[in-house]
Amino acid sequence: IYMFGKNRAPQSFEKSLDKLIAMKDEYDSIYASHGDFSLSNDYAKKVRTAWKQVQNGDVDFDIIDLHGNKVKMFTAADCGFYTE
Repeated sequence: IYMFGKNRAPQSFEKSLDKLIAMKDEYDSIYASHGDFSLSNDYAKKVRTAWKQVQNGDVDFDIIDLHGNKVKMFTAADCGFYTE
């Protein structure tokens, strides 16, 4: 999940995840913004947990070049994040 650059808003991202988690009984799956697959309705909670682990410093990272940007790449159990 890309969390770097001027158009990223981590607080809004968290609020969106919280909203999806609260509504999980209202949908069966989440469709990714790219790729041909859907994610289970509990995936937002997994992403929220992973994001908290990144924020708390519980996930190691590597510095990589991504589209000409030096970013931190965090790989948690259920997803990965790219941050500044």
